[in-house]
Amino acid sequence: MREKRWVRYAGGIDGSKTPPLWNAWLHHSRDDVPTQEEFDAAPDWAKPHQENLSGTVDAYRPKGSLAKGAERRAPAAGDYEPWSPS
Repeated sequence: MREKRWVRYAGGIDGSKTPPLWNAWLHHSRDDVPTQEEFDAAPDWAKPHQENLSGTVDAYRPKGSLAKGAERRAPAAGDYEPWSPS
């Protein structure tokens, strides 16, 4: 049986804080521990880490989202006729 590998988070527990290289080590996709040189060699196109904001007031809510609350659907423009069975 393989040894278990653990994460000790500084601050709140958030799985999105785990960088891909460490995630690979945790899941036994690589045997060696990532080095600082590997982190420094990040590609130019890589974005800096942003924590997962889901479930917070800062979460992304697109236009028209019910969670946004402030925006409401415009009332019918008068071209709507309700269907009624005959």
